[in-house]
Amino acid sequence: MLIHRVLLQAVFMVSLLVVLPLSLAGCEGMDNPLRGDPGDWEPEEAEYVESSAIKVPEFDFLWERAKFMIQTERYGIDGGRTRRDKKHLVSRWNTMLSPVRFKGTRRRVWMDFEETGPNTFIVKCAVQAQRNEVIEYPTEPARAVWKELEGGDTSRANVILYKLEAGFKDLNPDDTDKPRHRR
Repeated sequence: MLIHRVLLQAVFMVSLLVVLPLSLAGCEGMDNPLRGDPGDWEPEEAEYVESSAIKVPEFDFLWERAKFMIQTERYGIDGGRTRRDKKHLVSRWNTMLSPVRFKGTRRRVWMDFEETGPNTFIVKCAVQAQRNEVIEYPTEPARAVWKELEGGDTSRANVILYKLEAGFKDLNPDDTDKPRHRR
């Protein structure tokens, strides 16, 4: 009886070790439906909003402040697209579904840092915005069909840049008479 029980447990464990990895193999390439598909879209130059010149002690301060600002705006950092060596920061999708037709949206932030002088940078920011086009199931993320909103969300990009620049206000006292952002 004991041998029979041990044999059944061994068969069960072997079958579990074979079946479990096979069942999870299909999930490997799947994206979280709330984050959406990664897509190949990148903003065009005209969709970026530029900051005024930001003087920083070193680039690490600006980089960490930008990551912090994106996270406080409820965006996660996309580790696969973000490249510090190229000074290129990308967020994950921030998805807000709605039961009201065409009100479900998702957004993500793109930032590029351009060095204009020693420890002086201009930050370019674009916010990609998409709308859920599904009428029947607007609150189900797996069924969402996303359509690009023309021009992105420049007002949100301006807010993010304003908050980013505010962290370095004491280092840039001569910027008070300049326009905040230019397009």
